Amino acid sequence: MVTITPLLRELILKLAELAEKPQSREQADAVVRLLLMELSFQPAQPLNLPIPKHSGLAQMCEQVRTNLAENLSIEDAATRLHMSRATFMRTFRRETGMSFGQWRQQARMLDALTMLAEGRSVLDVALECGYNSPSAFSAVFRRSLGCPPSTYF
Repeated sequence: MVTITPLLRELILKLAELAEKPQSREQADAVVRLLLMELSFQPAQPLNLPIPKHSGLAQMCEQVRTNLAENLSIEDAATRLHMSRATFMRTFRRETGMSFGQWRQQARMLDALTMLAEGRSVLDVALECGYNSPSAFSAVFRRSLGCPPSTYF
């Protein structure tokens, strides 16, 4: 996954425009070459979601994925797994390489991308992913992916 820069966006739009004009084959080929070159210069955006091997943590992560709007606290998650807060945090980080909050945010961003790609509105996606407002969702999205959700696709 890469960040869509303004230049990439314009190249994609130009290519879509040229696709409707069969006589523009040479120009379309040139735009494709530029697009591929620009993509090669873009750093990949790491959006992976490691699933813990610990069975209790894995089950809890699946519950979080199926109900992203629930703001499960670390304390509640630890209690559900009969762990202390410190043990939960330490075990979760060891298993996933990130904090529980970072993991949940990553899960929300992955699902948000899917929903946005399906054409859902930013408001709907924000609420379904557990954000109180589209502006809060947009701020996290921009921090995570480098652009606002309205311009990502």
